[in-house]
Amino acid sequence: MKILKAKISKGPDDYGIWIENFDGIFSAGESKEDATENLKHAIELYCEFNADAPNWLRNNEFIIQTEMAE
Repeated sequence: MKILKAKISKGPDDYGIWIENFDGIFSAGESKEDATENLKHAIELYCEFNADAPNWLRNNEFIIQTEMAE
């Protein structure tokens, strides 16, 4: 299993979340939990539209580790 490090930032209306090492994978939600769930969908879309996405990402062989952005 790989660990994807995600950063979460609190905005005025919701939380934004992104993966540190993958450009183009980001999402948002009303809570940290919603943002993390929405990020999983963003990962699916990334894999669908990026032929060079690694197999471990395509096969959901990862854990999302979140921390608040500074």
